[in-house]
Amino acid sequence: MRDIRVDNQGDSIVLFGRVASFYQKQLAQELVRGVIQDHALQNAISVES
Repeated sequence: MRDIRVDNQGDSIVLFGRVASFYQKQLAQELVRGVIQDHALQNAISVES
């Protein structure tokens, strides 16, 4: 997993990038969720097939 970008867009945190599997997409999401506190989280990471 690499080339993941985390952007702050107002009161939301948005994840961008590409990963090799759905598992990696979810892993990135849960890692960020653990540190963002009260912000909404949007996962716009795409899975390469």
